[in-house]
Amino acid sequence: KDEYLFLSGDFNCTEANIDRNHPEPHSASRKKLIELINMHELSDIWRNFNGQRQYTWAHARDNFLSMARLDRVIVSSIMLMFSEIVKSSLLCCRITVWCKV
Repeated sequence: KDEYLFLSGDFNCTEANIDRNHPEPHSASRKKLIELINMHELSDIWRNFNGQRQYTWAHARDNFLSMARLDRVIVSSIMLMFSEIVKSSLLCCRITVWCKV
């Protein structure tokens, strides 16, 4: 029996530097997220199909705009074989306001 993992939500940290316009303030959370992804052979499906920067969160303070892609969909890497289903899932997830920079 095949089992697939599909995680979606606001992870409140980023996996890669491309997903943030400033240093990651939650390094312990980032480390745990990367461990989870590696341990369970998961893939960030949005990043897999889109290489450019794109943010889902922004905050202005003291004349500085912080931006990050905190919202993500992480799936079992094997699911990437079903690219049309995965791309359809991505379209549904774009209901979230995405700030393209």
